[in-house]
Amino acid sequence: MKKTFLSIILAACSGVVSVAENPSVLYMIGGATEGSWNWDQATEMKPVADHEGEYSWTGNLAQGDFKICAQRDYSWSASYYRPTTADCNVSKDGVTDSSVVYTTNPDDKWNVVEAGNYTITIDINTMTLSATYLGATVKSPIETDVLYLIGDAAPSSWNINNPTPCVRKENYVFVYEGNLNAGSLQALITPGQWGAKFIIPTFNGCKITEEGVENKEFDYSTDHGNSWNVEKAGEYRLTFNLKNWTLEVTSDLGSGITEVVTDNDSQVEYYNMHGVRVDNPVNGLYLKRQGAKVSKIMIK
Repeated sequence: MKKTFLSIILAACSGVVSVAENPSVLYMIGGATEGSWNWDQATEMKPVADHEGEYSWTGNLAQGDFKICAQRDYSWSASYYRPTTADCNVSKDGVTDSSVVYTTNPDDKWNVVEAGNYTITIDINTMTLSATYLGATVKSPIETDVLYLIGDAAPSSWNINNPTPCVRKENYVFVYEGNLNAGSLQALITPGQWGAKFIIPTFNGCKITEEGVENKEFDYSTDHGNSWNVEKAGEYRLTFNLKNWTLEVTSDLGSGITEVVTDNDSQVEYYNMHGVRVDNPVNGLYLKRQGAKVSKIMIK
């Protein structure tokens, strides 16, 4: 494996270390990547055939930042491939400065200002990086067995460690039926992690009313700036389709009563604390739903 003459010059500079020899894979990590800052989900950049020192990756980038590491290193003091300036942007026009440095500090990162589908290529011999915009974000199904609500409107409010569970009805379809307060609302699949991706509306303040949701489409991003706004407290049914990235909302508020069904006559359903339906619950804490009533019960 070779090192370039440029690496020798860089090694002599303050704060800059010797460029790593060509590894088998590089890793992108940061808020713009699908794995966010989770090292276990760091995005792999694979070597480009017949181009020694080049690594490439194609996929979705959200608005946010990223840097590139030569190994899955849980130490944040490790050396990274970085832009040479703090304000190096990635957009439909490419990257504002292609120059790359391999250093421990300053903690500069590339900043994706336009979300979309990109090809990112880095050459660690010439120390350059390119970004090619391929089009709008490709929305692949969001893979998960659980989904939760969080926010002022959710029964659990902003409790990240104990968010309000939704019920999985079928692959990629999750439903919440129950009371919502007036206020902001988001959804997530990873309790306890504020840095994880949240399911959020495409614009902040997207209204949820008695008539439904203002815009059915949603995003999946580590940028949690957007929230749905539930305008009026009441009973709602929220249906999240994680394959189509859409939210359907219905409400019984304001509707006339055509039939009275007591909860005692309704079918009893049990769900575990992740919102997954359980047909034969044994020994544990469960959510019991009968009609419109939901309660926690301990089965021994």
